[in-house]
Amino acid sequence: MVTSFLFLLAFFLLFAYKIYLDTKMRRWGENALMYIFILSGLILFEFENVNVFFYLTVLITFNILISIYGSKKFFFFALLALLFLPFANGIVSAQGAFLGMLPEAVLMNGKNPKKNKRLEVKRDIIHLSAGIAVLAIACIFSFWGRDIILALVLIGFALGNYIRLGGRLSAIARLEREYTPFGYGAIWLALGITVTMGLLFSNAYMLAVLSTILIGDPLATIMGVKFGRIRIPHNKEKSVAGSLAYFFSVLIISYFFVGYFAAVIAIAASLIESVELRIDDNLTVPVFLILIILLFYYLV
Repeated sequence: MVTSFLFLLAFFLLFAYKIYLDTKMRRWGENALMYIFILSGLILFEFENVNVFFYLTVLITFNILISIYGSKKFFFFALLALLFLPFANGIVSAQGAFLGMLPEAVLMNGKNPKKNKRLEVKRDIIHLSAGIAVLAIACIFSFWGRDIILALVLIGFALGNYIRLGGRLSAIARLEREYTPFGYGAIWLALGITVTMGLLFSNAYMLAVLSTILIGDPLATIMGVKFGRIRIPHNKEKSVAGSLAYFFSVLIISYFFVGYFAAVIAIAASLIESVELRIDDNLTVPVFLILIILLFYYLV
């Protein structure tokens, strides 16, 4: 009881300081994502026997630290979050820390144009290979699946920050799109993965949703570049070949996790992915699927 009160007190003190900083720096609009995380955090761990104010305290602490010390410290704070994993509530601590860092990372100025088709294929082959590896590891080590996925995301995030600050891994850096900060696209993927893990407590549904952004998305781009002569009517940036590859890959993979509900996930994900939105589909697809799954869970 005393511990719960202390976390509650710590959260409200930090929240007040966060509001003070945003008011002073006039960053209300830029930090809207952070406040969404705070509001959603009130229900994130309802079923996990975790003190939600402990989670929110970690989240807001890391956000304030990043705001004060700047994005050049991403590497250090990502490694610090990684150290939380072996301990009690480690996945909660690490995930809260990572979500605290992400709003600042998303604000990196950068365009994300897909102009170089050869580069896009290279990027998505790596994306697809990594996605297959992540899902395979999560299935093999099911008990530690969430911890492993988050550990890989944190390591990738730290590595990306190291390269962006002038690290020597130039061969990897050359895979980034022109006029785009290194790792800008991967940040949205990391955000989609982290939000999915936070809102879906069923490993089966979590992996089904992750298959859309880890397998379906890169496969759609590869097939679209290779065979995408026919465009879909409502979005000329997307091809029929790419959309079909997306639908069937998600349908087949998610079937192994959630059975016939895979059809709902595949149809919904394909429709959302085919619509041109201002927000990256690595985030929009998981969010819409999570809403559908939660509605299904509560209504059925």
